[in-house]
Amino acid sequence: MKKVIIIGGGCAGLSAATALVEKGYQATVFEKSRILGGRTSSVADPATGEPVDNGQHMFLGCYNETDRFLRRLGVDQHVKYRNAFSTLMIGLSGEKAFLQTYRLPAPLHLLLGYMQYRAFSMLERFSIIHVVRGLKKYTDTQLACMSCAEFLSRCKQSQTTQTRFWDLLILATLNVDPKRAPADLLKVVLTQGFMASCKDSASGLADVGLTELFGDAAQAYMAKKGGSIRLRETVSELILDHEKIKGVVLQNGEKVQADYVITAIAPNHLYRLLAKESRLQTLARNVKHMESSPIVSLHIWTNRHLFDDAYVGFWDTPFHWVFRKQSFMQDQSVSHYTLVASGADDLIKKSTSDLITMAKQTLAPLCGDVSISRAKKSLMKNATWLPPLGQNIVRPNIQSQDVKGLYYAGDWVDTGLPCTIESAVKSGHMAASYIINQKFA
Repeated sequence: MKKVIIIGGGCAGLSAATALVEKGYQATVFEKSRILGGRTSSVADPATGEPVDNGQHMFLGCYNETDRFLRRLGVDQHVKYRNAFSTLMIGLSGEKAFLQTYRLPAPLHLLLGYMQYRAFSMLERFSIIHVVRGLKKYTDTQLACMSCAEFLSRCKQSQTTQTRFWDLLILATLNVDPKRAPADLLKVVLTQGFMASCKDSASGLADVGLTELFGDAAQAYMAKKGGSIRLRETVSELILDHEKIKGVVLQNGEKVQADYVITAIAPNHLYRLLAKESRLQTLARNVKHMESSPIVSLHIWTNRHLFDDAYVGFWDTPFHWVFRKQSFMQDQSVSHYTLVASGADDLIKKSTSDLITMAKQTLAPLCGDVSISRAKKSLMKNATWLPPLGQNIVRPNIQSQDVKGLYYAGDWVDTGLPCTIESAVKSGHMAASYIINQKFA
């Protein structure tokens, strides 16, 4: 029986591990934390016991690999999708507009709703045709060297259109300032997600905490299939024999042999492993230059009901979205709201007190003065990763070009997708499939 070591117990590592044990491989996951899930995990609130996610995640209907992963774990029923819905969007000064989708053939399901989005003028809404033309005009190589902001300006999108729609979409899906985000990934979001079909653009939310959805379910599946998960274990070194991987060395000095190794960790952690190996220096230099972008979430408990919807979007405010957890959680005792700011470089160092003030500022146009009885912040400094724009730094391939039996997974490697749950899971499945079939179908 072939042995596989997976370094990292996030979505990438767990999707790879479960796919491998499903096919009879002996897979062992090493995770340095005390819980599984990585950036998709949750902890119990000390006061109420309700799960508090380290960040609010939305699923899309086009997340086929994620759906496959959750079905394998037997928990796919915990993600609830809406195919046609209306989302309230509101500005700092109180302007309101509804962004709707319809049960119509693509792209009418989205375009009809966009044409009714009254956050800007009808003429500005019609200008979306220039974006559609731009996606056909520019090659993927050209778009990869162009920021989203530059692309949208070339496509005659006004500042109001960008502020009240495009910037929110880019921040929500790419988690980076539109001036830094590569336009080729915006094309992926539009063509493979929102504009592909009504089904693919459907939005989904988990009705349980993220640890229950991913970490706990994967741990149970691994135990059932004979796999192994070792928590609070840090891999400090790779064992190489010329061009072949042979295993890993743990921080405590233990050597663990394996036929294959999958690294499913963030670039800054992977760099520390690669930098020790002369054969992997080129990739190490590439990985070192990857840039991260943060997400800041504030979970609040209030003395009154604020709104009925599952979530509301905001422009010109410190936070971009607020989610009413009780509207979609299976456990109806869950009572908190979660505010999310993506690409939040300006918020990452703010105190909880400052974030509460900003939360009140964000909510004021919708709810008036809000009394917040308690708040908990969740900071993900390195929430997502991208190569620096225009510097010829590329995302690494799944299969190592330098060492046989070594594979790289994670939402940031070259899956063709933005850094999302779907990209993480897809990378894990690709790595596992390379091992099983030496190809990815």
